[in-house]
Amino acid sequence: MIVGISGKYCAGKELASLFFRKRGFYHIEVDKIGHSVLKEQRLLIASLFGKQVLSTDLQEINRNILGSIVFADQSKLTQLENILHPIMQKKIIYILDQQKNKNIIINAALLFSLKLDLYCQYILWVTAHPLIRMYRGKKRDKKSIRQIVNLMRRQKTLNPQPSSSNVDIYVVSTSLGKFLFEKKLKKIMRKYNKKYE
Repeated sequence: MIVGISGKYCAGKELASLFFRKRGFYHIEVDKIGHSVLKEQRLLIASLFGKQVLSTDLQEINRNILGSIVFADQSKLTQLENILHPIMQKKIIYILDQQKNKNIIINAALLFSLKLDLYCQYILWVTAHPLIRMYRGKKRDKKSIRQIVNLMRRQKTLNPQPSSSNVDIYVVSTSLGKFLFEKKLKKIMRKYNKKYE
């Protein structure tokens, strides 16, 4: 079974992932794969967006600088995605093939744009009230309110999309706390696997 977990910044995707990991699911964290691909492709990215996007030792991409460039210009964001997304997709498909006998969760804000929904039995779209998300972002990532608001604005159009595979999509909120959130996840899980009754 493959379960997709998606949602906006600080909605609670990690809490959902933890729920499944505790039940033996193999975890694919797409953000980490994206960061590794960014590092692998750093010289190509620097040639397109300028050497200022590289760290002083040339081993890393400064994601803050790169973000300020690509989020200010949709064509540059598309250019970056055209480099990263196909490589990320190949890596994820390879992992899915290697782990095919396991239950798997794919944790990805970009689940739909990477077309990973096509591999899922069902998808959880995790939500939370914007003020809760802001509080979590400040606490977890030590970001300023302004940084969080800018990030949330960039994700304004990030929403669950109809899947061409007709996969079931469940909207689940973390706003009312962990207990009620996990209760809802258990109920959904039981629809697909009777061993979780």
